[in-house]
Amino acid sequence: MTDVNPTSLAREAATKTPAPSPALLFDTINSYQKTAAIKAAVELDIFTVLAGSPETAEVIARHAKASPRGIRILCDFLTVLGFLTKSGDDYGLTHDSVVFLSRKSLAYAGSALEFLLSDHLRGAFELLTGAVRKGGTAQPHDGSVAPEHPMWISFARIMGPLMALAAGGLAPSTKNKRLLVIYSIPTRGFTTPASVLRGTPPPKPLELFKEWERGRGLS
Repeated sequence: MTDVNPTSLAREAATKTPAPSPALLFDTINSYQKTAAIKAAVELDIFTVLAGSPETAEVIARHAKASPRGIRILCDFLTVLGFLTKSGDDYGLTHDSVVFLSRKSLAYAGSALEFLLSDHLRGAFELLTGAVRKGGTAQPHDGSVAPEHPMWISFARIMGPLMALAAGGLAPSTKNKRLLVIYSIPTRGFTTPASVLRGTPPPKPLELFKEWERGRGLS
């Protein structure tokens, strides 16, 4: 039987333990760069330009009315992030980008940026230290949780199409799909106990969903 040397075992274990790394820290700190990149790409309509076929930075730049150099740098970064593919000088869409980032897709989710990056939401996170100390929002007048806050109307208008996509696989009928979408929309300040007991949806989200249906020619 071979004797086990505790010192040797400890030394071996130490060599297998990864050295401390600040990678996670700096990746987290720099995450705003990813947000800025996807926001710029949506605003420049890069994904819709590429919906038909892969294109070069020069072609994308003409459609976006932007600098070819700037487009190339942005598209390279989007490729690293996994939103685009690159073959030679041509950039193309990944499957996820085709479905969720091209305006030609019924499942287009790029409009969610308007809500998710709104001052109402980002402003709350800029006051996060104060919110943690308080145990609630540090924004004045209760922030977005205030009754009748307009942010939730914006949410319903922008996020409704995504809710409809999710509801499509759960509710076979148009009526049930409409109700499922409406009830999935946060409606703080717009829902009354009486409307819940009657089984009727809050009126403002209902109006917004009908607006979305008319825009899609579904009503």
